[in-house]
Amino acid sequence: MANFIGAKQLEKARHIAQQSVILSILFGILTGILTMFFATPLLKLMGIEDNVLEAGVSYFKIVAIPSVFMSLMFVLSSVLRGAGNTRASLYYSFLPVHFKEQIIISSPCI
Repeated sequence: MANFIGAKQLEKARHIAQQSVILSILFGILTGILTMFFATPLLKLMGIEDNVLEAGVSYFKIVAIPSVFMSLMFVLSSVLRGAGNTRASLYYSFLPVHFKEQIIISSPCI
């Protein structure tokens, strides 16, 4: 993308950014679905012990829900860096960390 922007071929750079976002959404949905419905077999494949399997499955299902947003975050951050806007990319990478802290702090389980 940076090469096309540098070569003043903005239409090609825009096209690459659009394709990246679409593929990111599809990949996020696919990984979310696989993680949601195949949490137990995936964890057993990783060698999880039986005493923590239930907690692991719950965690996998929680993580599966925002997987599309996480994949979008990585791709959009890369698009911004490729376009030369590294500062915005840095700021946006801190947003999920802030929200994760808020979720953990406000969780009734802790």
